[in-house]
Amino acid sequence: MKPLPLRRTGLITGLLTLGLAATGCGIGAKVAEVDPPGSEYDHCETVHEITYQVYDGNIINMQAIIADKQGFFAQECLLAVPSRFNNTPSSISGTVSGDVNFINSGTDNIPPFRHRGIEVKFFANNLTRPYYSLVVADDKVGANLEETMENLDVVGVTTIGGSNEFHGREFISGLGGDAKAMTWIGMGAPGSMLAGLENGTVDAVVYFGTTQDVAVASGYGVMVSDPRRPAGPDNPVPPAFDEIGGASMMWGAQESFLQNNPEATKRFTAALGSASDWIASEENRDELYESMRGEINVPDSVPNAEKVFRDSIDTYAGMIDEDIDLEAVQHYIEFTKKSRSLDLTENADDIVWEEAQ
Repeated sequence: MKPLPLRRTGLITGLLTLGLAATGCGIGAKVAEVDPPGSEYDHCETVHEITYQVYDGNIINMQAIIADKQGFFAQECLLAVPSRFNNTPSSISGTVSGDVNFINSGTDNIPPFRHRGIEVKFFANNLTRPYYSLVVADDKVGANLEETMENLDVVGVTTIGGSNEFHGREFISGLGGDAKAMTWIGMGAPGSMLAGLENGTVDAVVYFGTTQDVAVASGYGVMVSDPRRPAGPDNPVPPAFDEIGGASMMWGAQESFLQNNPEATKRFTAALGSASDWIASEENRDELYESMRGEINVPDSVPNAEKVFRDSIDTYAGMIDEDIDLEAVQHYIEFTKKSRSLDLTENADDIVWEEAQ
């Protein structure tokens, strides 16, 4: 699993240059046929080697982790190799250079790249609910939601200008606050985001993955809004998140790669589907816990760490599905146009691979 050594600075220019020049292993190259690496491939006439994106210690990898550990990739005659990228810009450049075939991205990240000429399309779904949550420091939680929003002055996100910030602004405005009146701070890695709430640098943080669960269990704050779970009196969720939730995290690839490798892509999707069904089955839950040990970040120092670990897995197990919801994708395009002030003209059927619709 090797990260691509490209910096974010000048990334779009570099991507466009690579996109025009790439040949061979990049862009639309056909996947390699390899010798069966083990007896689990004995049923295969042909084995295709593909690469797919994973994130460091993030629970959003669950679908692919289970496809690997439960043998669903092998069942589909795929030698599937994980490639580590921790953000969408680097993973997209990886699709151009050939370091990764299939990427796993927040849906609102892709339309802006397509707007700039990077031909990435979605072909499968991952998460069916938003994976961000708003956690507020204890001393900023008011008697009601309106008072809580009035108490917030500084909100922490991963990076300014990234998906986390845009969802954070929707949290605030969608819950009745004034996002424009607040100061937004880019805090980087999850550890820094946890420390920011603990030491009072920020009043609230837009967490993702399992970090929100760790923050609450550690006593750093209160989960004011958690779209990973159904909305209700004790869990207010911005209306926009109900609309876009069905397509919160999706699998994508360069369009030319999809055109040149339809069978490998369909087999990868089928493996994700088998993994999604396996994850959803309560009968497999204990084995799921064991499969995810060492794969996600819930430090042993967290109070009730085992419960936090299991509860987080239970939450995400209920929001994984490979089927694409075109209506949710369309809502995400509208959300992206509004949140990023972009003149996007494409619709859902333009950015989803035809054979996945």
